[in-house]
Amino acid sequence: RWRTAAVVIAVMVFGAVAVWSLAGSSGKRQAGQTITGNAQVKGETTTTVGGVDPRLTEAANDAAKGDYLDAVKTYDAILKDDPNQPVALADEGWLEAQVGLDSKEQSLVTSGLSSIVKAESADPSYAEPHFFRGYVLLKQNQAPDAVTEFRNFLGLADTSDPNIDQARTLLQQAIKAAGPNVPPGPNAATTTTSPTAP
Repeated sequence: RWRTAAVVIAVMVFGAVAVWSLAGSSGKRQAGQTITGNAQVKGETTTTVGGVDPRLTEAANDAAKGDYLDAVKTYDAILKDDPNQPVALADEGWLEAQVGLDSKEQSLVTSGLSSIVKAESADPSYAEPHFFRGYVLLKQNQAPDAVTEFRNFLGLADTSDPNIDQARTLLQQAIKAAGPNVPPGPNAATTTTSPTAP
């Protein structure tokens, strides 16, 4: 897929991706855990009989070690078998968006966000894509939409999710940045990724 080539080129040109510190500090992942170490939610789709696709753990571990090329290749393989696999969509989108943010390549950010949004649609009860989307939107100066995403994440996340404290902090930053444009909440409906007027 073209996306793999684009991500690989960006990593080669601009160096290692600053994939959030939680990705590297979440410890050993179990089958079905995401790139940030969280358990995949119920209702998951899988490409193996009777359980979670072990390639998800492999890809997450590769990403945590900085092997982004291998991680993206594995996510692409999973998505070839199951185009609506929410963890693969969310985690690959997160990696891609991070490369785009670090390299200032808007096309990669946009493509990464597209995958994250697909993950939200593929499994509406899955919290992590909302965190990823909120983070990227906040970095893209789309604070009102980021507020909504962080609220959605906090409304869906399990209490053991290691991203909860960070999401609360980022939510407050997004609320402050949104100013008078803060959407009603706490669990406002998901909004679009289009730029928000100042």
